[in-house]
Order: sequence, then C-alpha cells, then structure tokens
Amino acid sequence: APNNATASDGVDLAGLRREATEAYESADFQRAYRALTALCLEDTPGNRDKWLEGRAQVGVDLKLFEASIQDYAELLTRVDPIVHPERDAGPAARFHAGKA
Repeated sequence: APNNATASDGVDLAGLRREATEAYESADFQRAYRALTALCLEDTPGNRDKWLEGRAQVGVDLKLFEASIQDYAELLTRVDPIVHPERDAGPAARFHAGKA
C-alpha cells in the first residue's frame, strides 16, 4: 500500500520532496521544476495541489509564463473555495491576492 514516503509504483516521494526543496533553495529552478512535475504526477491526490502551485511559481522563475498560467488555471479549478468548500482555500487566496 502507498505511504507518505513511496508511491505505489516505487517512486521515492520523500526524495522528490527533498530534491524540490533543495533545488529551489539553491536557485536550481530547472531541477526544482522537474521534481515538482514528478510530485504532481506521483504524489497522492490530496497533496498534488501544493506541488502544482509550487511548479507554477518555479515556472515563473524560469520565465515559463504560458505553462505557469496553465498550472495556475488548473489549480484554481481544483481549489476554488466556492466550487470546493471542503478544500484548502489558501492557493486560491494567494492567487487572488497577487501572492502566487
């Protein structure tokens, strides 16, 4: 069964999280983007919104504006507090406040 450290297909989620964080902190945005993309695909559905938000931000840092716009648009459809009141409204609030 999947757990927080490993996806069902053996992907090292903890390693990907660490890689994304370390890469971002060292301004290696290409590496961070790759790790965040993998997390968007491999982590549990409940965690994917935060990885998508992170990837969108890193995409802005990389000047991948079209990809970031697509990521933010997808994120907003998934976290809109009016459509999904049960979900964390933080990403939508940050986006609307211009913090995303």
